[in-house]
Amino acid sequence: MLSSRALSTVAEAAYVLVIIITAGFFTISCVALLSQAVRTASNRSWTDNFNALIIGASYVIVVSLVQHY
Repeated sequence: MLSSRALSTVAEAAYVLVIIITAGFFTISCVALLSQAVRTASNRSWTDNFNALIIGASYVIVVSLVQHY
C-alpha cells in the first residue's frame, strides 16, 4: 500500500497530466478549425475571413471563461 502522501502526489501528477492533455487537444482543435476556415475561404487567405474571426473569437471567449474558474 502507498502512504497517503504518495497517493496525494500520484493524484496531483495525474491531474496535471489530464490538464496538459486537455490543453493539447484544445490547441489542436483550434489550429485545425482555423486552418479549415482558411482552406475553405474563397480567397484562401486570412484577410477578410469572417469564419476564422468567429472561430478565433470563440476560442478566446472559452479561454477567458475558463480562467475565471
